[in-house]
Amino acid sequence: VPLRIDTTPGLDLTETAFEGAEEETDGGLVLVTSVTGNAAEAGLQALDTIVGVKSVAGSTPFQANVNSCDLPTTATALQTAMTHALQNNSTEILLEMNRLIAGYYGAE
Repeated sequence: VPLRIDTTPGLDLTETAFEGAEEETDGGLVLVTSVTGNAAEAGLQALDTIVGVKSVAGSTPFQANVNSCDLPTTATALQTAMTHALQNNSTEILLEMNRLIAGYYGAE
């Protein structure tokens, strides 16, 4: 998903534990909690998860896999991608997303 960064992206994140996570090795699950502005225009939704961050600007692109990373690691990857893009005269980063879909189970 391309995300414009020429103004505030409008992306709020939170970290939550997931079943089976090892506290020392698994960061938990970073969820998008709300979107406004550029993030909403890009189609991001609450409960999306960011699994990858890229800036393809310049001769040496930046890329980070943030699947199962904690919030500080994810935030650092986002900031690094934005800085990389801006230093290379770009106003866009790319996010690889997973979308959580609520499941409903009926009684059997």
